Amino acid sequence: MLTGTSVAFAQATTGTIAGTVRDAQGGVVPGVTVTLVSETRGTTLTAVTSSTGDFVVSNIPGDRYTVRVSLSGFKNTERQNVAVTPGDRVSVGSLVLEQGALSETVTVSSEAAIIQAETGERSFVISTESVQNLPMAGRNFASFARLTP
Repeated sequence: MLTGTSVAFAQATTGTIAGTVRDAQGGVVPGVTVTLVSETRGTTLTAVTSSTGDFVVSNIPGDRYTVRVSLSGFKNTERQNVAVTPGDRVSVGSLVLEQGALSETVTVSSEAAIIQAETGERSFVISTESVQNLPMAGRNFASFARLTP
């Protein structure tokens, strides 16, 4: 008798954002509140920088986020349009806090570099619109998944 087994591989559904908070002189700043705001859902996630000024926020649903850092006695700093896709680790690099009032905000508008995890894993998001526009008979989701990289 011949039997077969199938192996199921886990699909990553979340990503990670990481970075470092520094002051204007380049020193690391611990205890800074880091807030991630989903640009489409409006939901927020928060973290606090470590003693080395680093932060890592894991288990983030794929979306575009605004990363905002704030600490009493400093201007808020934010980096907008940070794209997170499932399975990715995105580094926003160093965010610099400048001395000033909390009511002032410094916005950094450059794109953040995406740093892939060292595991070699790749992910792909299949949107509803992509499936609806699929030129295949019956718009079979499984057929579309075989076309992904």
